[in-house]
Amino acid sequence: MAFTYNIGTPSGIVRQLISDVDAAHPIFDDAEIAVFLRVEGNNELRAAALALTTIAGNQAMVLKVIQEQGLQTDGAKLSAELRALADKFLARATATVEASGGVAISFVPVTYGSDATYDEFGRPDRWCR
Repeated sequence: MAFTYNIGTPSGIVRQLISDVDAAHPIFDDAEIAVFLRVEGNNELRAAALALTTIAGNQAMVLKVIQEQGLQTDGAKLSAELRALADKFLARATATVEASGGVAISFVPVTYGSDATYDEFGRPDRWCR
């Protein structure tokens, strides 16, 4: 797992924004950070938002609410906080693009249940009716 942290690079900025700065215990490797940047058009704020959303999803699935020996974790609460921070990054990225006269485009991930069926183009059937 390759890990580099240089605040002078887009990857380093993303790591700083998501607090993934500990080389001994990285959250993402360099290739994963590069994917977030590529998917979000090399916009560091949007890439950080995507990374936080990914972490939030993992926390909600793994931690849930656990209480043992006087310690408690609440994955849902942590997930909500991470998603709120991701929303702030997205809002700031959108405001920055709009202020520069550009157009901001947002993509919303869609998840379908295991019972979903798809047409020959990979679209959910309900869109084809």
